[in-house]
Amino acid sequence: MTDESSKGPTGDREAGEAGPEQVQDPDRTAAETEAPASTEEVPPSKDAHQPDGLVKQAVKDVKARGISDRATEDGRVTHPGLEGDQDSPEAIDERHWAAESGRDVFSGARHRLRDVDNSGALAQGDHATAVNVEVLLTSGMRETRVRMSELGERWVKEQYLEPFVATGSFTELRAKLCQHRVVVVLGEPGSGRRTIAFAGLALPGRGDGPDPGDPAPCQPADVVVLEAEPGIVLSDLQDDTLLSPGKGHMLDVTGTPLRRATLEAFAALARRQRAYLVLLAGKQRQTDEHLGPFGFNHAAPDPEEVLRRHVTVRLTMHAKTCEEGCDQWTVDDYATRRIAELRDLGHPLPTDMATLVAMAASIAGAVHSEVPIRELVRLSEQELRQLAREALITTEEEAEAALEAQRRQAFRIAYAVFHGHPLSDAFDAGELLSGQILPLFEHRETAPTHVVFDAGLDKLLYRKMYLDGGHKDGESPGARRNARLVDSALAPMMLDVAWHDFAATRGPIQAWLDVLAGADRARVQVRAAQVAGVLATFDFETVYGTLIGRWARGNARYRQSAALAMDLAATEDRLAARIRRQVLDWRDSPNPFLQDTAAKVYGTRIGASMPEDAIRSLRKLAEAGELQGSSSMAMAMAMLYGSGSPELVLDELVRWAAEADDCLRQHAVLVLLALAKLAGPKAKGPWPPVLPLVADHPERQGALVRLWRHALVGSRMAARSWEPLRRWMVAADAEPDQADLVVALAARMLANREERVAFDFRLRAGFHLGRWRQQYPDCAVIRRVYEEIGRD
Repeated sequence: MTDESSKGPTGDREAGEAGPEQVQDPDRTAAETEAPASTEEVPPSKDAHQPDGLVKQAVKDVKARGISDRATEDGRVTHPGLEGDQDSPEAIDERHWAAESGRDVFSGARHRLRDVDNSGALAQGDHATAVNVEVLLTSGMRETRVRMSELGERWVKEQYLEPFVATGSFTELRAKLCQHRVVVVLGEPGSGRRTIAFAGLALPGRGDGPDPGDPAPCQPADVVVLEAEPGIVLSDLQDDTLLSPGKGHMLDVTGTPLRRATLEAFAALARRQRAYLVLLAGKQRQTDEHLGPFGFNHAAPDPEEVLRRHVTVRLTMHAKTCEEGCDQWTVDDYATRRIAELRDLGHPLPTDMATLVAMAASIAGAVHSEVPIRELVRLSEQELRQLAREALITTEEEAEAALEAQRRQAFRIAYAVFHGHPLSDAFDAGELLSGQILPLFEHRETAPTHVVFDAGLDKLLYRKMYLDGGHKDGESPGARRNARLVDSALAPMMLDVAWHDFAATRGPIQAWLDVLAGADRARVQVRAAQVAGVLATFDFETVYGTLIGRWARGNARYRQSAALAMDLAATEDRLAARIRRQVLDWRDSPNPFLQDTAAKVYGTRIGASMPEDAIRSLRKLAEAGELQGSSSMAMAMAMLYGSGSPELVLDELVRWAAEADDCLRQHAVLVLLALAKLAGPKAKGPWPPVLPLVADHPERQGALVRLWRHALVGSRMAARSWEPLRRWMVAADAEPDQADLVVALAARMLANREERVAFDFRLRAGFHLGRWRQQYPDCAVIRRVYEEIGRD
C-alpha cells in the first residue's frame, strides 16, 4: 500500500464465488459490454504482486475468515423479496440520513471545490450584471474572437474595490497606469492580481495608507474585462475596436509570451483611444529588460488583512438590513474576535485570494451563531491535495517499519471515508483494511503480532488532517466522538490521491468496499456504497465491473449499495446519461435482481430528477411480475413522493388501483402502506402528509379506500395494515380539520355499503376498533368510526 508504482487490478469475481449472490443473466448490460464482466475476458496482469482477479480472491478469503456478516454470505435466496432477502423497513430512516450525509461529504465537497474560484472574468452571483459582447478581430489571414464583459458598477465596487487591501507598491501601479496607459501585472494566479488591477483602474483615492488620493483613471462601471481565445498572438489584438474610448480594460495573458515592442504598440493604441489596459501575467525574469516601464511586480497582501477586510465589508453590508441590531462596533468586534480565534487555532491562512474570500464569506455568514471557527475555515483544492499526499506518503524513516506505516495509511483512509461518523466506524473499517484486506495483497515474511489498532489518534492520524476533540456541536466532552476532518472536502480528495497517486491501493480499497457494502450497520453500508460511487467517477468501467455491476446481482443490501453508488456517480455530469442508460438496461433485463436494483435506483435522486420517467419505469417493472415479493417498488414510489412529486405518485396510484393486473394492484397496496407509514398525519422527513392531497380528489380517496381495504382483508399484509390505520385515527383526533375526512375514509374501508365486505372482516374490524376504544377512551375519531360500522 505504500508503493506508488504498481497498477491496480481490473479482474472481477466470477459467478458463484463468494460475495453478493450471483444470478446468471443471459443479457449483457451496457456497462458490462464496455467493461470486462469475467476473468476469462481480461488478459492476465503482468505484475506478480497484483495478479488478475486478486480483488475477488481477497474478498473470498476475507469472508472465509468470518469477517463478513450474513448479508455477504452466499445464501439460498433465488428471488428478490423472499425470506432471507428482506430489505428491513426499520433501516429506511437511518439509510436516508446516511445517504444525505454522504452526498454532502462527497458530492457537495467536490462541487464546492469546483466552484470556489470566483475570480474569473465573468461575474456570477447576487447583483452580477455582466453585459457581454463578442467581437471578431482580423489580422492578416487570422481571426481572433474576443469577448468584452462589463460587470456593472455595484458588482465591481462590492467584490473588488471596497475589500481591496492596498500594499506599498500600489502607488507605483497607479503611477505607471496614468503615465503609460498600459501596465503588466506580474504575479502568480491567486495572488490578487485581478483585484489590484480593478483597484488601479477604478478605485478613487481613499486617503488611507499608500493610496494616492487622486481620482481613478476610470469609473467602476467603465471597467471592461477582455477574454481572448487560448493561444492568442498579442499582436493580433492591436485593433482600434479592442479598446473603448474612456474605459479601462483588463486581459489575462498568463502563459503568453510578452515583448516590449508589443506593449509599446498597445500603449500607442490606448493613447489614441484615451483608454487604459492592464495585462495580467505570470512571474517573469528580467522584468525591466523585457517589459521596460510597463512591468509591475505584484506582491500579495497580508492574508490576515485581506481576510479582515472582506469580513468587515460583508458585515457592514449585512448591518444595513440586519433586524438584530448589528452596528459598526458589532461588526468590528466580531471580525477581530473571529480572526483572533483563527490565529489561536494555529490554522495557516491560505495564500490563494479566492480561498480567502470564500473563508471570509463563511465567517461573516456566522455572525449570529456560535459556530466554532474551525468549522468555518476551508482549504483550497491545492492545499487539500497536498495535505492528502502528506497524510498518505511514507517517509524513509517510516519505510523501515512498513507494517506500522501501512496501518497508519489504512486508518487515515478509513478516518477520511467515515468523516462525520462515530469513531468506532472508522476504527472498525481501518482494522478491516489493515489487518484483513492488505495482507492478501502483499507478501509478508512474518505475521504481525497484532491486528487491532491500539495507538492513539495522535499516532495513527496525520496531525493536520483532523480536528481536536471530534465532539458534536453543543454536546458535552463525554458525548460520542466522531471522525472529524479539518475540512469535509478532504474526504473525496484522500480518495482521489489514494486512487491516482498510490495505484497499489486500488485493489485493496475495492476489496475493502466489497465487504463494507454488505455491513449490518446501514450507515456503514451507505458510506461504502457512496465511496464506490466516487471511485466510479474516476474510472467507471473498472469500478462498475469490479463492484457495482456485481452488487446489482447480490442480495438486498448489495442491491441497495449498487443503487447508492450509481446515485453518487451520477452527480458527475459526464456520467449522468450513461448511468441512466445502464439503469434502463437493468430494468429491461430478465434477471429479477437487476430489475430490483433498477427499482432501488429510481428511489434515489436519479429518479427524483426525472419523476415521470421513473414512474413509467416502475410501472413497467410492476407489470413484469418478477418483483411481486419485493418492497423496492413501494419504497421507490414513496421516495419519489417525498422528493417533490407527491401528486404524480398519488395519481399513478389511482391508475394502478383501477387496473385488472394483479401485480400492479399488489404493488399499489405496498405503495399505499409505505405512504401510510412515512407520509401519514405525522409525516417523517421530507414526506408531505397524504390527507391534504386527497381531500378534494374523490378519485384519490377511492383508490386509497380500495387499496387499504385490500390490505386489511389479505392475509399477507393485514398485520402491517391495521397499525397505520390506528395511528391515522389517533393523530386525526388532534386535528379537527382532518378528523371528518379520516372518519369518512375509515368508515368506507371497514363498513362499505357500496360494496359489501365479508362478515368475518366486519367482525375483525369491530374487534380492532373495540380494542382501540379501550386504549384511547378519549379519541372521538375511533368512537365515531366504531359507531359508523355498527349501524348495520
